[in-house]
Formats: sequence, C-alpha cells, structure tokens
Amino acid sequence: MKNELGFNAECEALRLRREYLRGKCAEEVEEYMHLTTCVGPNLKADYMLRVGQLEHRVFQLKTDVARWQRRFTLRQQALNRGEVPNLVGIEATLDGEFQDYLKQIKEHQAALKAAAQHAAMDSLSEEETNAIRMNYLKAVKKLHPDLNPDLPPAANELWHKIQAAYSADEWHELEFLVGMVDDVLKGWKTVETGANALEELKQSIASLERRLHELLQRRTELEKQEPFCWREFLDNADEVASRQAELRKQIERFEGVLYEYETLWNQRGVA
Repeated sequence: MKNELGFNAECEALRLRREYLRGKCAEEVEEYMHLTTCVGPNLKADYMLRVGQLEHRVFQLKTDVARWQRRFTLRQQALNRGEVPNLVGIEATLDGEFQDYLKQIKEHQAALKAAAQHAAMDSLSEEETNAIRMNYLKAVKKLHPDLNPDLPPAANELWHKIQAAYSADEWHELEFLVGMVDDVLKGWKTVETGANALEELKQSIASLERRLHELLQRRTELEKQEPFCWREFLDNADEVASRQAELRKQIERFEGVLYEYETLWNQRGVA
C-alpha cells in the first residue's frame, strides 16, 4: 500500500510537471504566432511609412544618378568611335544593365503599398486582441501536435483549421473553432496507467523540456531579425527624426545632381 501511494504521488508530481511544461510551450507557440502575424506586420508598416519610404526614395534617386552617369559614358564611347550616339540603343542598354535595380524599386514600391494598406486597416482594441490570443492559446494547449502526441485525426484536422483562421485574421471563425475543441477531444484519454506510467511521463517531460528550449531559442532568433530589431529604434522619436532628416538631405542632394545631369544632357550639342 505504501509503495502504491508513493507510486501515485510520484505520478501525480510528474503529471503536474508535464502540464506546467505543456502550458509554457503553448505560451511560447502563441507568442511566436502573435509576433509573426500581428506585431511584425505592425512594426514593418510603421517603419516603412516613417522611414522606409524615404530610404526607398534615396535608393531610387541613387539608381537614377547611376543611370545618368552610365548614359553619359555610353554616349561618349560612341563619340570616341566617331559614331552618332544611338539614343534609343543607349536606353535599351541601360534597361538591360539596370534590370535588377528596377526590380528592387518595384519590390520597394509594393512593400510601401502594403504598408499603407495595413496602416489603413481597422485596428483591434486591446481587449479584442487579448481575447483572440486567449482563444488561440486554449487551442495550442490542447491540440498542438508537439505538445499532445497521438491526437485523434479529427483533432489534427481542427488544429490545421485553427491555424489557417489565425493566419487569415478570421477572428470569428477562430472563436467558433476553438469552441469545438472539447467536443473533438471528448473521450480521449491522457492519464497514464500501469507499470510504464512513470517512464512514459518522464519521456514526455523530457520531450517537452527540449521543445520549450527550442521554442525559446526560436523566438530569440526571430526578435533579432527585421522588423523586430527595429522596435527599439521606432520607440525613440529623436532617433527616428534624426534618420528622417538625414535621408531628406540625401534626397535633396541627389535631386540636385539629377537636375544638373538633365540640364547638361539637354543643352544644345550634347544630345
């Protein structure tokens, strides 16, 4: 009887440890999802609208300046060969040489457009955001395959639907799907019994400890990358203003250079 009581007490302690780890892993999964689907897009939109559009303008102007310099070089090479410069041919050559730059400019423009669209979207209140996160966390704790091995097929299918709803910002659908979790899991046994109970619990705990370490490491690495590494910068209004002023000076300088090149090109006898 004493051994049985000790066995049961040890099992219960291990189950509590397992549930604790499962909860911590679920929180990390939810936090990662929140960062990638909510925080990240907000940071990117904020950066693009406050600083990124100015950086894009600088890049575009630098490209235009480089193109003008190359245009003059091609024209002079034709003159050195005793030829009349073929202006159409020069522009075709420039289009080919600057193809990668033009592609980057289009990508920047697309990112700016996406940022503007994101900023124009109706933002959720803090209460709504917290409710969504809690709904998702409930699902993670009960359905995430890494935290709950050997789930029935219906549970795996529901998990994938919940993931899709969260990623697509379909909050009402997410709430509805989370409400189905308990029904889908009804009758699914999670309590270990028998001689192997202790070993199974220990293996489960070891697996969850490894998973928690991996999740913490994954989030740490994520927050070192863009746009998360911009967070401290964006929170500092003085640094943002200084960067904006620096970029505007560059824009003014490059616009002046372009004006000089265009004037020179259009002077009589140059073209």
